[in-house]
Amino acid sequence: MSAMSATSAENVERTCDYCSLPLGKPWWGVDHTPTDEPEYCCYGCRVAAGLTHERGEAAETTLTLARLGLSIFLTVNVTVFSMVLWTSDVYGTSIASEVNQATLMADLCRYLGLVFSLPVLWLLGGPVTRNAWQSIRAGRPNTDLLLMQGVLAAYVYSAVSVFRGSGHVYYEVGCVVLVAVTLGRWLEATGKLKAGAALDALAKLLPRDVEIIRAGRELHIPLDEVEIGDTLRVRAGERIAADGRIIRGLASVDEQVLTGESQPRVREPGDTVLGGTHNLDGDLYVEVTAGPRQGTLQRLIDAVEHARLAKGYYQRLADQVSAWFMPLVT
Repeated sequence: MSAMSATSAENVERTCDYCSLPLGKPWWGVDHTPTDEPEYCCYGCRVAAGLTHERGEAAETTLTLARLGLSIFLTVNVTVFSMVLWTSDVYGTSIASEVNQATLMADLCRYLGLVFSLPVLWLLGGPVTRNAWQSIRAGRPNTDLLLMQGVLAAYVYSAVSVFRGSGHVYYEVGCVVLVAVTLGRWLEATGKLKAGAALDALAKLLPRDVEIIRAGRELHIPLDEVEIGDTLRVRAGERIAADGRIIRGLASVDEQVLTGESQPRVREPGDTVLGGTHNLDGDLYVEVTAGPRQGTLQRLIDAVEHARLAKGYYQRLADQVSAWFMPLVT
């Protein structure tokens, strides 16, 4: 029995702890990542998890913002130093009063680029490297591995050029790549979170407690205990808790959240109403025709959630190509 449960646990596909996207199956071996350790599909989700205060770590939120802001400031300076070097290459040393002064300025810019770019590598490159290492351990190497290989190659080549006193430096390339990727992935992950928050807001449209008529008595029960065939009483200003058919009463119902109709519709006995819509001005008695978790609103939430988590054809094709592209490039 325990062997069967262990096998089924291995077959369960893990998802990103931030955006809930599936992480995919390991390329080799078994995923040995501890189950209590958060796992993210990309570094952007890791950054966004701290920035959006999802885990209640206010200190981590402030630290991540400080890292990104400081890295952008340092990257701008590194870019300026690189522009000075490239200006010297394009226009020659005749723009300086003496050749020695131009050489000293070039050396100074090289060392300043090294000094200013190292904090960026540590602030933004460190977390990306840890994320890449975690993906290797899990058997799912991602683009973070390829990204850090390119950034480290640029840093190593530039450092060798600085200490040799000749050759080009590409510190600005590594810095700009790290800043752009970190910012872009955070914006993407934040968009995923907003989509999830919109779904949660839709789910909250249904009331927690409802008033029903059973055996001639009015009862207040939790929403989950409502059954098909029950009669709901929906007073003016309340939201209809489940899909149903009006058996008594007349009211204007705001259905904009589901149908997009901006004007309220007058509903009378015999008309159908949808769960989550708003009763504006009448006292309605509604016979439930679909459970609260099987109604139109819940089906809408499920469809959007499925579309958000499911991968499209081209995305699945890209994953298949990257499975071969990553090892070949590496």
